[in-house]
Amino acid sequence: ENLHAELLLLLSAHEKTGARNYEDAAKFASDFFKTAGIADGDVVLTDGSGLSRKDLVTPRAVVQLLRYAATQPWGELYRSTLPVAGEDGTLSDRMKNTPAAARVFAKTGTIGHGNALSGYATTVRGERLLFSILGNNNNLHAQDANKVIDAIGVAMVEELGPERKGK
Repeated sequence: ENLHAELLLLLSAHEKTGARNYEDAAKFASDFFKTAGIADGDVVLTDGSGLSRKDLVTPRAVVQLLRYAATQPWGELYRSTLPVAGEDGTLSDRMKNTPAAARVFAKTGTIGHGNALSGYATTVRGERLLFSILGNNNNLHAQDANKVIDAIGVAMVEELGPERKGK
């Protein structure tokens, strides 16, 4: 799986810049992060797979990448590919029958003692949000960690955004 991801990075870099080795591909990735507005040090790639224990990403970087995607001509198409809370994909059974159902479009992630949920949401007040919840190094089972993340997602949808006048 690591090799597959590294090959995808190299293939993408080769297609766009003619990269022929991992160093060129890493520069391609670094240049893309700058283009997307991601701060230096917010993403650390060691092998291109995203699975190395030495790889790091901050929630701020994930949100910035989501913001960048939202501004692209393909942004809405990208958002439409994400699982929808309470409806489909990896979120089909999560946040079901809550105000977050059908309001959260997000990618899940689980590896070792790390759980994540990042994407887009619309609050009950109509506010559009970009979010990234990354939890790691905890002693919870994945299902219990996801319950905590889902509770944050529901609270976010219920509570964030300005009060509407007349309500």
